[in-house]
Amino acid sequence: MNGNLPKVRHVQTLVEMNHCVGTARRDAAFDNLEEYCEAKLMSARVRQRKHAYAYCLYLVNEALTAAEHSALVEEKQGMLDRPATHFLKLLQDMASTMEALANHVMMVEQEAELLHEALGDNVHKLLSESCDQFVKTEAAATKSFISMLSVGKELLKVSTQRHREHFSEDDERRYNLCYNEYKRHYAEMLQKRRRENAAAESHEKVIPPEGN
Repeated sequence: MNGNLPKVRHVQTLVEMNHCVGTARRDAAFDNLEEYCEAKLMSARVRQRKHAYAYCLYLVNEALTAAEHSALVEEKQGMLDRPATHFLKLLQDMASTMEALANHVMMVEQEAELLHEALGDNVHKLLSESCDQFVKTEAAATKSFISMLSVGKELLKVSTQRHREHFSEDDERRYNLCYNEYKRHYAEMLQKRRRENAAAESHEKVIPPEGN
């Protein structure tokens, strides 16, 4: 058992050393998310909306993973991270819901003729009507998601301030360096996803969510 002690202390040291890196990654992911949502998150094409929600979920997952890995170690200080982490988990659930709603709408659209033949007029009509409600629910969920980002911004701002109180001069340097690198990385990921999805988007039927 004594032979395990040096390893435990070494892991603890690595956590502390990478604390500033994790904080930078969390902040960069969230800032990219906010900037992305300030643009046109809602689209008239359901496939585009699905891709947008998937990218939002990717960024939230990145921020949440980094938040969990960079939480302050000392218990009292670590409590200050809990509201931000809890909020990121809420955004994760919301983004998953938005993507699931868009997936359902896209499925009904793409398989409308087949579903009509298989289910008959009455059932197909009921499914189509429920799909319209899904579109409205999706739009409402997305508006709520966007409005909640301002709350998350303030929570992460306070959390980052608390983190930076514990940074050394080198930690501060590494934070700024990593933040800029992660910002660039996430912007490149967005461009890559857009290129990969561009061909499929051109064939989607236009169904704007209510309110657009």
